Amino acid sequence: MADETTTPTTITDSDGTQLTVENGVLSLLPPTNGPVYECLRLGLTFDHADSSGETWTDYTSGLQGTFTDRKADAVTLSDMDTKTSATVPLTILSKVEHVTTWRTAQAAQAGTGEQGQPAAASV
Repeated sequence: MADETTTPTTITDSDGTQLTVENGVLSLLPPTNGPVYECLRLGLTFDHADSSGETWTDYTSGLQGTFTDRKADAVTLSDMDTKTSATVPLTILSKVEHVTTWRTAQAAQAGTGEQGQPAAASV
């Protein structure tokens, strides 16, 4: 029987990523150099997974991100209304601060600003 006072220092998650227990805390945060982190950073949430990979969405802004697996080196971002898409390598995606879609552009024109923020005053 294992010593019950011993806590493992590493655990392997469902996709093979090593997670660590540090000071009694297990962090389930995704690696900062992966597609899940980048999708979350851009405001996307998990939608579904199928045989082609994972789909992450932000229905408010109309943005969708897809990737083949959690070790992918690129994410395909798509405007859900116009169906315009681009496959963006993680090295470039990590520098993206915002993605303008049909919905965010319409919100900006209506005076509510992008992603619900007040529009900047016109000069």
